[in-house]
Amino acid sequence: MEKCALVLGLINVKGGVGKTTISSNISHILSVAGYKVLHIDLDPQGSSSELLKAQSKSGNQLSKDDIMNLDTFKLLSQPVSIQDYIFETRYENLHIIPNARGVESTYTLGTFDTRIAMLNYPNKYLAFYQNINQIRNQYDYIIIDGQPGMNEMMKVSIIASDYVVSPAAPDLYNLHTVDDTCNVIDLCNRDYGRDTEYLGFFLNNIPDLKDSAYLSVRDFYKESAKEYFIDNPIRFSKAINKSSLNNFLWLEYAMDYCISFPNPCKDLLRLIDKELGLFKEKKAVLLEKGIKEIYFD
Repeated sequence: MEKCALVLGLINVKGGVGKTTISSNISHILSVAGYKVLHIDLDPQGSSSELLKAQSKSGNQLSKDDIMNLDTFKLLSQPVSIQDYIFETRYENLHIIPNARGVESTYTLGTFDTRIAMLNYPNKYLAFYQNINQIRNQYDYIIIDGQPGMNEMMKVSIIASDYVVSPAAPDLYNLHTVDDTCNVIDLCNRDYGRDTEYLGFFLNNIPDLKDSAYLSVRDFYKESAKEYFIDNPIRFSKAINKSSLNNFLWLEYAMDYCISFPNPCKDLLRLIDKELGLFKEKKAVLLEKGIKEIYFD
């Protein structure tokens, strides 16, 4: 049977919750496990494009000008050859569509929302989904790093995704963003014939799992958001903070520089394996590379 990539969108209306960090590390871990992965950077800051080191065919890192010259607006709103937007990274099995700065940067043409509203193309909201379909048979997973905000780019990102999951801040203010996300998913499914599924949200960057404030937040969501709360927190650690400062991904840094395996790596492996079910038969590859079974439990 022909391969067909699963498309997972990391989407949250709120900014600063870790979508780029989590999505980049999920993409990398899946690629280390041996899956062919395409990471799509839709965050205008372009952080995951820099972190993953988007490269030209000759192996040179793409410059900001190279990325800016990509007409990402067309990719998201009109039929294009998506291969023209795909680049290698410094990691085996991991390709990238670099950041969407080109969408928002040319303000003389207007923002993405303004431009897509004016675009006279009947299937403009389905175009990104249809463009992705051109290369689904080339990848196992396609991971979308979504832009924050209730906007039209959020809509096209959701339409393109099979599943959506949200990193969230460890506070009590996530329910309305979950409701907003679910409402947009329902609207997209109804109006564009999609069946995107919301998997839920998990709390990110937790300093201490035994802290009373965190436990209160956890209990609140376990009671108030049973359907959508994923009880798999991602912890903060100084080691992981060092990895970001040195431009390493979590698993890369853990395997090369850490004596003991950092908590965020364990938490993310558990999320990918137990909650999202993405490893499947490839989990054995990670075990062979020294990722112990205990890290998944």
